[in-house]
Amino acid sequence: MPDGEATLQALVAEAKAGARAHKARVRTVLTSSCTSYYRRMLPKLLAARRPW
Repeated sequence: MPDGEATLQALVAEAKAGARAHKARVRTVLTSSCTSYYRRMLPKLLAARRPW
């Protein structure tokens, strides 16, 4: 049974590492998506805000 426990621990460690990588990827995609959206919208927002 010690081999089974070692295998299970290795699988858990691999899953945790994969989860961290996935979270980092999602954060990168969302950040870049929001950044490009706000970059396009900012001039429109500023134009609407101008009092003249």
